[in-house]
Amino acid sequence: MQNNTPRKMNTLALVGFIVALIQVPLGLTLLNLLLEKSMPVFLVLFVPVVSIVLIVINAIAIRQAKKKAEKGSGLAITGIIVSALTFLLGVIFSLMMIALASDQHFPEQTQKLVPAAESISCSKPIA
Repeated sequence: MQNNTPRKMNTLALVGFIVALIQVPLGLTLLNLLLEKSMPVFLVLFVPVVSIVLIVINAIAIRQAKKKAEKGSGLAITGIIVSALTFLLGVIFSLMMIALASDQHFPEQTQKLVPAAESISCSKPIA
């Protein structure tokens, strides 16, 4: 005898998936505002931190869905993938922003390094 009752959707998996999808355009908008210098630079860490939180939430949702035999583990897996990619992009962008900020605060050191690097020459060819 088969049980024809439909399985319930795991709410945490659904919420984690939706927030992961919303995070992408929201994060891009935030990063664009940071580039225009209309927001504080410390907010560049917002995207990676939210991504880590979403990865944890979606991992918990996968465990819940399997334990309670609910639907939604596929949504949670997709949420983890989207959050992981967003995390990587957020970290790369954060490092770029830190490099740009240090270049703006110390332009004279950057100017001194470029001519010094150009004057270095090798007398022997590299084999």
